[in-house]
Amino acid sequence: MPEYIETFARMEKKYSMNREQFEKLLREIGGMIEPDLYLRSVVNSIYFDTPDHKLIKRSLEKPMYKEKLRLRSYGGPVSPDTAAFAEIKKKYNGCVYKRRVDGKYQELMSWLCGEGPCPGDSQIHREIHYFISLNRSLAPAMQIAYKRLAYVLKEDHSIRVTFDTDILFRDRMLERDGSAYGTRLLDEDTILMEIKVSSKAIPVWLIRAVERAGIQPSSISKYGTAYVNTCGNDNMIAPPIYEQRKVYANA
Repeated sequence: MPEYIETFARMEKKYSMNREQFEKLLREIGGMIEPDLYLRSVVNSIYFDTPDHKLIKRSLEKPMYKEKLRLRSYGGPVSPDTAAFAEIKKKYNGCVYKRRVDGKYQELMSWLCGEGPCPGDSQIHREIHYFISLNRSLAPAMQIAYKRLAYVLKEDHSIRVTFDTDILFRDRMLERDGSAYGTRLLDEDTILMEIKVSSKAIPVWLIRAVERAGIQPSSISKYGTAYVNTCGNDNMIAPPIYEQRKVYANA
């Protein structure tokens, strides 16, 4: 697996737009951005929660401090040996902190479910293991998968701009099948953008370009929205796999 960053802190500004606004924005800022190392990817995340959904319920209350645990992989179909990350995502006073370790998908899944040993002894392994012990009965609660386009600013590669489309969710068969398919989370025309900055402010020219495209800030949480959509709906089932192939055929 290529080298990866284990820990980072940053501000993440979210926006929601339609495809017309997306194309207008890219025409305006195209000369100021360049593809990230991974321009196109399929992001597949399994979020863990307690049986009473304590973690996401707290997150939806928008407290000053909140945290989530997820298993994330990238690319095509998931197998037991697929490269993956176990991640704790924390947010405090508007700043996002991520701590993650890598490993094989099934190995990490077993650990996070409390059914297998901790696969390492680093500080982050111990932090995640402690989180698991504090939140007993954690289990896969929701899958969120989407296509992502990722860019960095030419003037500062620490500033990333990502666009997420074709966002799917499901809350069934998560332990047995990690493949990316499900029900659309948002309208097909909706694109979510995130501007991610570490220690610097978002450049004024980028903010102005977003405003001229008529794009509005958004506080949407993918997992939170999926939970609200499925809360109390015990009859929801995952759509057939052909929908996954249709949505992600050219990923």
